[in-house]
Amino acid sequence: MRRLDTTLNEAVPRGVAIEHDCDRDTVDFKEALVFAFLGLRRLLHLVNVDSAVTGAAVNTTSGAVHSGVA
Repeated sequence: MRRLDTTLNEAVPRGVAIEHDCDRDTVDFKEALVFAFLGLRRLLHLVNVDSAVTGAAVNTTSGAVHSGVA
């Protein structure tokens, strides 16, 4: 968590706060938290698919935002 906190704070201009002492729910639902973070980056039009991690040719902002039916 400390490493993720440091990396995110270097990569995200607005900064991100991550608690270092996580409770069991945080650990159990970490996948949901990661997808929420990727969704937030999508909403902010920030890269959420890093070519260094995926092997893709370029970084991209992936995903779709649906506002629902009014």
